[in-house]
Amino acid sequence: MSKTRQFLLIFSLIFFPMLGHAHEAGVKTYQWQNLKVMVWYPAKPSARTAFDYYGFIKGQAVYQAEKDLTGAPYPLIVFSHGLGMCAYQSVFLMESLAKEGFIVIAPDHKDAALCHIGGGSDLTIRRWLTRFCKVRAILTGQ
Repeated sequence: MSKTRQFLLIFSLIFFPMLGHAHEAGVKTYQWQNLKVMVWYPAKPSARTAFDYYGFIKGQAVYQAEKDLTGAPYPLIVFSHGLGMCAYQSVFLMESLAKEGFIVIAPDHKDAALCHIGGGSDLTIRRWLTRFCKVRAILTGQ
């Protein structure tokens, strides 16, 4: 990716939330066999309260809000979370992209530990230390 494109991407991610948004954000969850995913999308304004992401963080998107198809078709972004995190680790970014007219799909990977779609966490100190030591060994070549 060229430096100009990198700059534009970073610039837009910082300043998108400061602009007036074209849409509201909606969020839904889906499960296909063993894969759980969250989908953020442009939505019509709703009087319902914002989704609280299973008590983990309070967002601005409305759960199962009505889709806003006025600007369709919308571009698709697939978000892959980082090690040990979950599909909704970057709620502020997912919701901002949906408000700007993107559809964002984020799966919970097998290594999701801190949080899960549907709530809960299976992260214990012992599990965290085990993963940290494995990552450290990979990074240091030991």
